Amino acid sequence: MVLMGPALRALRLAHPSAHIALQVRPLVQALMERHPHVDEVIPWEKGPGARQGILGVARDLRRRSFDAAIVWHPTSVSSAVTTWLARIPVRVGSRISGRGLFLTRGCRAPTGHETTRYLRPLGLLGISPDTLTNTNTYFWHGDADRAFAVEFLTDHELTGPTVGMHLATTWTTKRWEPARFAAVARSLVESGARVLITGALSDEPLRDAFMHEARGVDIVDAVGRFDLFELAALIERCDAYVTADSGPMHIAAAVGTPVVALFGPTDPARHGPVGEGHTVAEASLPCRPCYRRSCRIRDRNLCMGSIEPDDVASRARRAIAADGGRLD
Repeated sequence: MVLMGPALRALRLAHPSAHIALQVRPLVQALMERHPHVDEVIPWEKGPGARQGILGVARDLRRRSFDAAIVWHPTSVSSAVTTWLARIPVRVGSRISGRGLFLTRGCRAPTGHETTRYLRPLGLLGISPDTLTNTNTYFWHGDADRAFAVEFLTDHELTGPTVGMHLATTWTTKRWEPARFAAVARSLVESGARVLITGALSDEPLRDAFMHEARGVDIVDAVGRFDLFELAALIERCDAYVTADSGPMHIAAAVGTPVVALFGPTDPARHGPVGEGHTVAEASLPCRPCYRRSCRIRDRNLCMGSIEPDDVASRARRAIAADGGRLD
């Protein structure tokens, strides 16, 4: 959703008075309902147990009489079929997986960063190429979220250089071991930084493993204490943010916090943090990027296991210095 932001901004700039509706999974409905360039969010439940099948979803879209549809999903054929069944007169997107049959205008699957993949189909709507060059991401938290973050930072006396760490990822193959995060935290605290860890309530087992490895180190625990908007405000106040390829990595880049990104099975050229001041720690291995959710080399996760804590800590210290922070 963060990487879709540049495309939504470009669409709004090109059509300032349009009604822009975004059809998304219920998981991100609340997130996108606050988006500044979206007028309406239509939840779409897919898979077993869904309230509606594809025909029901298409009927609902048809009743709304949309003028155009953009199929932004990277691979879904059903998304394109649904817009066709809904009889939306203009349907654009990439022609991947043969779904060009259901589009009125299609393009090749874009290469490069994901922000480009979202922007490219807009050219099929006649939007000026000049409008499609800005790939800078952003987040849509507000002053109340910032006030909440400031209160948290004040309560925990986080006044010096502060490094955020996000321990979790959606894929286990993208995950870095808690012991390695703990080694980085120990090194940074010894250098005079403060470290806070972030995550959702479901990440508490990772938090507990990290805290066990980091025993004796002064750590501020923010796991499960923030929603995404408050999390964005908290990350915005950090001097650096250490994370594997994850949603919070993109949030950090969007709010302008220097990111130390840890990449294994995925490709930073496609999914890396957007903007200046970020750095990527990765291993040079012939098997990556593989985009697999389970490692095919005896589940050893060599790509993530080859990233050394000393290197990550050094990158974080450099990020703090570049951001104007001072360490011992």
